[in-house]
Amino acid sequence: MRPKIKGKMSEKNFAYFDQAKPRILGHRGASGLAPENTLPSFELAAAVTDYIETDMWLTIDDVPVFLHDQNLLRTCGADVDIGEVTFEELKQFDAGFTFKAPNQTHSFRDQGILVPSVEEIFKTFPNKKFNIEIKDAKPHAIQKLLEVAASANALDRILIAAEDDTIMKNVRAALHPTIPTSACFGEVFAFLQGMLAGKLASYSCKANAFQIPDKYETHDLGDAKIIQALHAMGIEAHYWTINDPKRMQELIANGADGIVTDFPGLARDSLLSI
Repeated sequence: MRPKIKGKMSEKNFAYFDQAKPRILGHRGASGLAPENTLPSFELAAAVTDYIETDMWLTIDDVPVFLHDQNLLRTCGADVDIGEVTFEELKQFDAGFTFKAPNQTHSFRDQGILVPSVEEIFKTFPNKKFNIEIKDAKPHAIQKLLEVAASANALDRILIAAEDDTIMKNVRAALHPTIPTSACFGEVFAFLQGMLAGKLASYSCKANAFQIPDKYETHDLGDAKIIQALHAMGIEAHYWTINDPKRMQELIANGADGIVTDFPGLARDSLLSI
């Protein structure tokens, strides 16, 4: 049974957080089963959860696409930066080229799988919510994303993440206050310093969620005391990338609000009894 959380949760009502907890966030879709950040991966995730975690870059003609790496080599087998090609040129690359299925075959290769545009995915999944990490440091990247989200009626279905402090500063300057954000690196680091020193009284943060690993060096970041401290400030605790069912259950029992996982179906089945 989950422990009762002390402290007052945030009074802000974000539509993104409407679904019941625990939140299962499909990491780049269902990236343990299909090529990450592609339509097949998102389809598998969408079948079992309301939340999809993903990443965004701009092509050279400023089309927002869902892709984790700046370079296409790891996923498409082509040593090309996303900022060097137009969206039309991007269609020549096979986003299923390097992925090995669980049976260790390249069964997704040559199947016409592409790096998808943000617009395509928003419209394909009109009822799903997207946790989007902005990877592109261009100042106008967030504005391009918001334009597409507005056009697709998706503004109430997104949470914006950015590990980079400068990118997050640009993000928050552009965002409407009804769109939640996660913590950037500096905010997480300052929180952990304050937590370890017992000096959280002066800590403040604009984030609505912490999305962090469950361990850092010798520290257990999934400890119930850390989660309770976040909850007292109205901040949700999401942990990545958790693929072990036992650890998923431990984190949720400690009070975690969300699990980011390569196997959202496994997470759903593992957490049904919590």
